[in-house]
Amino acid sequence: MISKTKYLCVLCGLTVSGERKGAALIVALIILLLLALIGSTIMMVSVNYDRMINDRMSNIGALAAAEAGIAEAIRRLSLAPSDTLNLGDPNIPPRSGWETYILLNEEPPPPDPPIYYKKSIQMQLPESLHIAYSTIMVDAERPLKISHKCDEKSKHNVIYYNWREDIEEIHDPGTYKGKFLPVELIEATGSVGGVKRTLQVEVARHSLEPTIAAALSCNTNIEISGKLMCCGHNHIFTTPWGTNAGSDRFECFNEIAADDEVWHTRRADGKPHATPAPFEKGIADDQCRGADCIAGISAPGHEIHVGKRAIVRGNPDWSSDSTGAQFYYLYRMLNTASWKELEEKFPWQSIEPGTVDGGSFVGYYKCEGDLDLKGIISFTGVLWVTGKLKQRGHLTANGIIYTGGTLVCNGNVWILGAVAIEGDGQTLVQPFNGKGVLLYSRDGIERALAVANGYQIIARREK
Repeated sequence: MISKTKYLCVLCGLTVSGERKGAALIVALIILLLLALIGSTIMMVSVNYDRMINDRMSNIGALAAAEAGIAEAIRRLSLAPSDTLNLGDPNIPPRSGWETYILLNEEPPPPDPPIYYKKSIQMQLPESLHIAYSTIMVDAERPLKISHKCDEKSKHNVIYYNWREDIEEIHDPGTYKGKFLPVELIEATGSVGGVKRTLQVEVARHSLEPTIAAALSCNTNIEISGKLMCCGHNHIFTTPWGTNAGSDRFECFNEIAADDEVWHTRRADGKPHATPAPFEKGIADDQCRGADCIAGISAPGHEIHVGKRAIVRGNPDWSSDSTGAQFYYLYRMLNTASWKELEEKFPWQSIEPGTVDGGSFVGYYKCEGDLDLKGIISFTGVLWVTGKLKQRGHLTANGIIYTGGTLVCNGNVWILGAVAIEGDGQTLVQPFNGKGVLLYSRDGIERALAVANGYQIIARREK
């Protein structure tokens, strides 16, 4: 028989044991709940983190796509006007309302001037590789667009970039006669994963002021035996193809009349170059110097022979006095300190030695060796040939032609700019055996260099 005391102890023991088991169950449930909360929190953080990463990647991708659109527009703007991929304004003078849309469409809508439509170069790629920086049609999705930057107050006026002073100028394109070129506004919207980012970029063509000694500079003995018409007086950059350096009324030394166009810049005293005053004695005219007129031919320390079929004009017509002039190597002409800096500073494109049969070229071109030009060739910018340069056929050039060897032109040549022949210092060169016209133009060279430089970004913002 159990005593009362033992019975109470058994009951107490059972009660304590039950309470402990209940408390353990509650603690376990709390721990499970906490683990569940922690797990769901980790899951939510992980999902949000993935979403944040995806959003960030989409943002980066959309911006990269917009940048790709800007790159296509700039590259195609810089191409020669004759290139089928060129996107420049075809209107002369430029229209303030000009716009060109680049679409992801094999058959863009027909042009409605001054509005034009072009297909993206991406259309050459499989659709799976297309970068979303344009649309199929012009709509609210913001296709890739190029236009002139216009004055906000007067939409008719266009903004031009003055590279000499690094400022923008506002002009009426219908009356503007200056050499500067319009600022282009490019807008591209990249789209990735539902994220869209729009960039607006302003681009302009930059140039520099070259150092030129003469319309035709030589570092060797020279003889003009062909029918060369060479003029070192400064011509305006709009001097048209075919203008000669003689004294007929349709040539650069025009008799002044109401219906005549004078292609020389005005002298420092404001008077025109009405007659071709000769300066054979090598004495420069101050009034001409004030108009940036230079020698027709300069060969410091070397012999110059001008044949009967040639007409050479300038300030002076020609000069071989080594004390008053010097031959400028190309790196000096382009205001660099060395040949190495010259190669590093400019965007040189390569031309293989040999024969080039026709074509249109815009830019800085270098040929390591001898070059033979034939057919119909147009050139804008700088042509640098380290060896000999020969020409046959028809050549039209705006800018600078420089040869480290000799130059022989047997065909028809019309150059608005300058030519320099380095030679070997001793050999007699006869650069023009055919029919040639060489007219110096300071503004023409600067404009040609600006076109050759292509476009540079001067401002950018994200809408």
